Amino acid sequence: MPSEGRLCTNMIVHKSINSHNPAFPITIRIWTESFAYKRENYITMIDFLGYVKEPKSEYASWLFPKLDIDRMSFPGYIRAITHAALLNKADILQLIFYSVTKDSLRKEDWDRLVKMLLSAEPISYPKRIAIEAFSKFTSQDVHKNNVLYFEDFKKITSHYPFLIQPFIRLAASVRKYHLGEIFWRAKRVEIERAYSIANKTIRE
Repeated sequence: MPSEGRLCTNMIVHKSINSHNPAFPITIRIWTESFAYKRENYITMIDFLGYVKEPKSEYASWLFPKLDIDRMSFPGYIRAITHAALLNKADILQLIFYSVTKDSLRKEDWDRLVKMLLSAEPISYPKRIAIEAFSKFTSQDVHKNNVLYFEDFKKITSHYPFLIQPFIRLAASVRKYHLGEIFWRAKRVEIERAYSIANKTIRE
């Protein structure tokens, strides 16, 4: 999202989840009632995933800001749920791909990514199908090596949507246990409207 969009997002979310908003006590209650048993000023990733009833996974850390991952303070907790809850499918695709590469995925990168995304899933056969899909969707880089660029990655996930389902489910669980789908759906509409207005103002 361009910087103007991030600015709109930050302003609207700050306005939506603060001490003057009726929803704010909900986040306070979650923090104090669900995590207060630790008697600490922070929670860990394990605490957070346990609350949203999701398994521990390496890719879960991609949902959260780079700061405060191991010890998440209350401000970090607010940033984490906001970041995760506002992701749409296009955002998730970019987040997954660019969390593991800046440009392209080689075969070994792809194998590692597939295993990571499906590591906590109860069925195993999709993992084999996804790994074998590499050869069907690859492009060649300047050195004639077979690689997956972002557009290739999008094609694979279009054919095999189960690949990103664990990540989509994780984001959905964050929304479910923090204010609910209706709240975040309305917030995304508000943000997109503000982003559109900001772009129009810049062009004028």
